[in-house]
Amino acid sequence: MWTELAWSPDTRTWNRIEPGKPLIRGSDEPLDYDYGCVYLCAYPVFLENEIRLYDGGSDYLHFGWRNGSLCLATLRPDGFASIEPASTGQPAMITTNSFPFSGQSLSITADVWDGGSIKADIIDTRDNVIATAKSVSTTVTNEKLLFPAEINTDEIRIRFVLENAKLYSFDCLSCKKWSACSIQNSSRVC
Repeated sequence: MWTELAWSPDTRTWNRIEPGKPLIRGSDEPLDYDYGCVYLCAYPVFLENEIRLYDGGSDYLHFGWRNGSLCLATLRPDGFASIEPASTGQPAMITTNSFPFSGQSLSITADVWDGGSIKADIIDTRDNVIATAKSVSTTVTNEKLLFPAEINTDEIRIRFVLENAKLYSFDCLSCKKWSACSIQNSSRVC
């Protein structure tokens, strides 16, 4: 018994992110404190530098008597889901829908492994590249994207290209995280 990650636009219709994949993986060793069941407690606790997920683990399967434990799993900020290439060695691309922009800074939260990178292009509604940020080649949390010049337009889209990396979120003052995104090419949420 485990808990999976799901989302809902209305709290009535739920969409499972990766059916069959536990959000918190239990032990494979019988009689370990979280071998049989992992039940998440009420809700996540959001702190400045982490998200805490308390859960009740049990040492055997979901029937009969078993020992229980209070457990804690942690995630990085914005760490519930990410987008990454579906295949090793293949880049993933995600492009946002257009949104209002008035020069504010843009930031991302991402994991980047050796030899990996995240490229961010600001594009207009006709797919013309307006600006390209300095490539991100290390793991970052709420890291400001650096552009060579000021971006002077009132509506933009962002195209992210990920190689050997996971993008958890992007943020700016005029948009909500992930709310304007559409997935393109061979990418998956995990």
